[in-house]
Amino acid sequence: MAKYFKEDDGNSKSTGSFKGIVVGLRTTIGKTGRQKTVILKNIMSLDGKIIHDHLCCNLTRSLERLDLQEGDVVRFDAIATAYSKLCKYEWVEQDYKFKKLANMEKS
Repeated sequence: MAKYFKEDDGNSKSTGSFKGIVVGLRTTIGKTGRQKTVILKNIMSLDGKIIHDHLCCNLTRSLERLDLQEGDVVRFDAIATAYSKLCKYEWVEQDYKFKKLANMEKS
């Protein structure tokens, strides 16, 4: 299987605080069975710069306690890693993935 993503060199990782808008709560079927997920859109840094268009994350116990509804704004800390996508046999699109989401709260 070909590798369709590669991490960018240099300072591709940055730790910070981000926020996003809840647009949906869904149930997906994964390797471990059914899982509830939260879909956030317009992931941005706290200064308002849009970092990514969406983020899907599992509905953990800490997120369930927030009683999220569509339209809520969620603030969280994470490690953002830049990577490039393979599009038509060229590494062109830069995208971001978020790891170690923590301190999630409604704002």
